[in-house]
Amino acid sequence: MKKSDIRERNKFVIPGVCYLFSAVIMIILAACNSTETQTEPPPYDGPVGRVTHCQTAPHFVSEMGVSPAALLGTTIPDVMGIAIWDPNMPDGGVIQHESWDDAGFLGPYEYDTAGNIYTAAVPYVSLDNNPPADQNKVYKIDTDTAEMDLLIDVLAVSLPTATNPFGVLGLAYDCDTNSLYSSSVAGSTPDKENGRISRINLATGDIESQLKDIDAIGIGVFNSSTGKRLYYGRARAGVVYSILLDSVGNFVGDPRREFSLVDLGLNTTDKIRRITFPSDSEMQMKGVDFNYNPVVSGDAEQTIYNLRYIPDEDKWELVDVVLPEEEEEG
Repeated sequence: MKKSDIRERNKFVIPGVCYLFSAVIMIILAACNSTETQTEPPPYDGPVGRVTHCQTAPHFVSEMGVSPAALLGTTIPDVMGIAIWDPNMPDGGVIQHESWDDAGFLGPYEYDTAGNIYTAAVPYVSLDNNPPADQNKVYKIDTDTAEMDLLIDVLAVSLPTATNPFGVLGLAYDCDTNSLYSSSVAGSTPDKENGRISRINLATGDIESQLKDIDAIGIGVFNSSTGKRLYYGRARAGVVYSILLDSVGNFVGDPRREFSLVDLGLNTTDKIRRITFPSDSEMQMKGVDFNYNPVVSGDAEQTIYNLRYIPDEDKWELVDVVLPEEEEEG
């Protein structure tokens, strides 16, 4: 065969190979794009209202012989950790599993649909019992055994320090997606918000979505007229924001400013410590004068703010304010 024949044949073979190679790449890219589109969760499309309807009491409570008046909490006087207080029992009425004070003083806690309890350490009382390095962890109390164990060490830019010893400050649960949300200010400095809001998939125990560079305290999930949203109170100002969640509970898009306490006509320096939804049309916020100081923030009295949801406008309006002295009288 002549060299000219070989060159002539190659003029057709090489373009053909290139065309085939390009076609394969296009098919692969199309397949990848198709897979990404198919696995992207759709937006939430359900009824308006709260998302904690499935929460139930732990199974172990029924075995403790407590009365209907018994309360579980993390702020029982002179008790470190979480405990059950029953006013109808002798000897102070305090019941506590041996593991419930292992993490020091605790703050927020939430139940899930099985009665498991999730909580986090907060150094409001003592840095000796709550060393900064351990303040960005979420714990789980088993509904059957009552044993408290570490669930997850929440990712942070850096560990809490003596200057800012706080880590996880807020927790919220969503029955629809079996998601636990945590808000943390770990690693934040006076000049920079390094906090994170995380979504923990309780089916796997993994963090699957995060909002970064946001210092928030109180958080809560609500199914609004425009979709499922997580509401959060900023740690440095009395302002509430929200962000859209998809059908599995992950964050979508950019945060939306909802309102400030000043917008509601209130003259206060409060930050929102807790956000709950007592009914399908109510939001209750608890505000304190938080300033990253354990002593001052821990002793701060809280004010209760009650709001009503307006579905047609997708916004909240203030109903009333309960001051600390009024709460004590009530």
